[in-house]
Amino acid sequence: MCIFALHILCNVNYAIAFIPTLFLTSNQFALLKSVAKEGVVKEPMAAEFLKKHRLPGASSVRTALEALVEGELLYRQTDGYIVYDRFLALWLKRL
Repeated sequence: MCIFALHILCNVNYAIAFIPTLFLTSNQFALLKSVAKEGVVKEPMAAEFLKKHRLPGASSVRTALEALVEGELLYRQTDGYIVYDRFLALWLKRL
């Protein structure tokens, strides 16, 4: 019974987490996924980060970053950027 409940919960989380990706550009989704995989990103426009995650140029990432922060999908802390929603971050890490 517990495994069945967990399966239902995972599918619900998947469906809920999938909805924001319908409203994001490819650059925004790629950046969001990259931040989720790192956990905390101090410098999202740094060359190493862009190369590691195969992201577009810094200006495209800056535009995506601004939109994600404004849309409250990313949050800027003192130590860097994080995915605001913990469950969304966990789901994105699995992709």
